This record gives sequence, structure tokens and C-alpha cells, in this order.
Amino acid sequence: MTTAARSLACLLLLIGGNAAAMAASQPPCFVRSALRIYAYAPFAGPGQGQADFDSGVSATGPTFAPGTLTNYGPSTVSTITASAFADYGSLRLVGAGNALASVGATFQLTTMAGFQFVDRVTVTSASLPIGTPVQLRGDLQLTGYANVVGARPLRSFFARLETNQHGTVVEFNNATGSTSNVIQTTVGATLVVTGRLNAQVGDTAVAGGNGATASLDVDLAADMELVSLTPGALLLFCSGASYDHTLAQSRPVGVGCGTGPPRLTSTAPVLGVTCTFHMMGAAPGQPVAFGLAVGGPTYAPMGSCALLLEPDPRVLTLESRGFSDAAGNWTMGFTVPNAAGLVGVVMSCQNLVLVANGPFLGIGELTNAVRLRLGF
Repeated sequence: MTTAARSLACLLLLIGGNAAAMAASQPPCFVRSALRIYAYAPFAGPGQGQADFDSGVSATGPTFAPGTLTNYGPSTVSTITASAFADYGSLRLVGAGNALASVGATFQLTTMAGFQFVDRVTVTSASLPIGTPVQLRGDLQLTGYANVVGARPLRSFFARLETNQHGTVVEFNNATGSTSNVIQTTVGATLVVTGRLNAQVGDTAVAGGNGATASLDVDLAADMELVSLTPGALLLFCSGASYDHTLAQSRPVGVGCGTGPPRLTSTAPVLGVTCTFHMMGAAPGQPVAFGLAVGGPTYAPMGSCALLLEPDPRVLTLESRGFSDAAGNWTMGFTVPNAAGLVGVVMSCQNLVLVANGPFLGIGELTNAVRLRLGF
């Protein structure tokens, strides 16, 4: 064997070994939040105009990747704040930013290839034999907006649900809405299911002299379902998650700020049933304000804290709800209205514990957020 051949063989073995190690370290089902911000000011140092924010791979959802990048240059300022949220069946990207430049500047928010959920589903049945044909329905709802103002605006996005055997099941490109599709499989089959949300939003060259400006405002949410249409056929997901959005769900998101920091959890918000919220690790004996917003969590950094609720007063309510006890715990419950129109509605909540000189605006501590999906 020649030296060149030996080198090639060693390289192939190295690549194969690394690929095997990566495959072994990656769980069979996972979620990952990942975004990239370009806020490039001319004459910035190497790497100063770009930052990646990545939650990494997690077998349990949800994951959350918040980030902010601001850059300054001669007569130039560019800043973007954004967050990516990933769970089995749900992906969301939220971001906003502004740029002012008298010379060319890049100003862009993009998702990274790893922003996705990957799950494995096996079709099972106690009554149907292996190989029996089964129909599955894939549903996709893409809501929100991606707004850009600038001289050279870039606005491109899509959401997609796919399987390893069928390719794309449902998809939306540069538009929002709802769609469904039926696919064929059999009892005993195992499918790899992947959900993706991809977006590129910004201005590729903020310029024009005398203070050209650009801005972006993005909030895209993709909710995906995969359900069986064949009686007697059940879907067993590797993640243990439910892709039926009529089912109630409660998921913690992000982290709080404060001495604990305080942590907030809740039971699933089932229609007609009392939903119980519990907080622990807060400052003892302090007033508690409960924040509830329509829609999934967002991200607004405020010092060492992050407000994880949509701050728009049209969708956010903040109410005084008693005091934390001597151990820093707090519990509250309310009955979810038994109204069919609420099925599948997503809301988010977060507590503010009022503490003098607290890390949140000097007035208190914040818990993590909880994402709620109302249902049965």
C-alpha cells in the first residue's frame, strides 16, 4: 500500500470512528434549539459580528436558546435579541432588532440546521396483525409573522414535518396557515419523524448614507401533529410525547433569577378541571404576582433576568396572588373553563416575587416560565 493510500485509509477510519461516536452519543429522539445572529458593524474584529446560541441536543423537551448580540462601528450600531424554543411537536422563533448604518452592515437572524425535533414512532396494535395497512395523518399549523424593513430585505421561512419513509409529509413555505396530509404505513413499522422550522430574516446590506436604518420583528410558531386514523392502531413514540394537540400539557421553560432561583411548575390544564401551580425556592413571606400570557414563551433580557412572557398588554395579565410561605413555597389553583373552543390553545405563565433590591429591575425575582396547552 502506498503512503497516499495509507493516509486515505486512516482518514476514512478516523471519519468513520468520529461518525460512529457522534451517532452513539446522540439519543434516538431529541429536541434542539439553535439560532444565529449576524449583527455585523464594519471594522468589527474577527467573529464579533456573529454569534450562535445553541441549547444542544436533549432527549427531554423543551429546550430554549435565548441570545442577544449588539455591535458598534463608525456611525453604525446593530442589535438583535432572539430566542428559539423546541419541544416534541412544537417549534418557535421570536426575535426583534434594529440597525443604523452609514456604511454597509449585515443585520440578520437565522435558525441553524439543528433547530428541530427528531422522534421515532412505532405503530402497534393489540388487535391487528403485523403488516396490516394503517393510515396516519400529519398536521401542521404555522402561525405568526416575519417582518423586515430595509434597503435589501431578506425574508424567507418554512416549516416542515417529514418521515424517513415518506419524505415531506406537510410543509409551508413563506406563508402561514394550516394543512394536513395522510400517509400509509403498517402495524409494526417504525418511522423517524422530524419537525423543522427554518427562517432567514434581516437586511443583507444596511447602507445608504446619512444613517440608513433597518429593523426586523419575527414570531413564527410551528405546531405539528401525527395521529392514527385506523381503529385499533396506536402510536408509540420514543420520546413519550403526545402529538395529539387536543391533549393538555404543561412544560417548564427557561430559568428564573434570584437567590434560589425560584421554580414554577403546574399540572396539565385539562378543561373543566382545576390546574394547580406550585412555586418553590422563592424568598419567604413575599408578595407574589402571577403573569399569564396568550401564546408560547418569549425572551426579553433584563439585567441578569429574562422576562419569558409576551410583554404586550393585549395578551398579558399580571395579578397579585398572595404571598410565598415561610419556606419560600406558593400554591395556586384555578379551574380551566370547560369550553371546546379552548382545546389546543397555548398560554405561558411566570411569577414575579416582590423583593427589595431584587435582580429584576430592583423590585423582585422571577421564576422560570411554564408553557401550557389546554385540552382534554
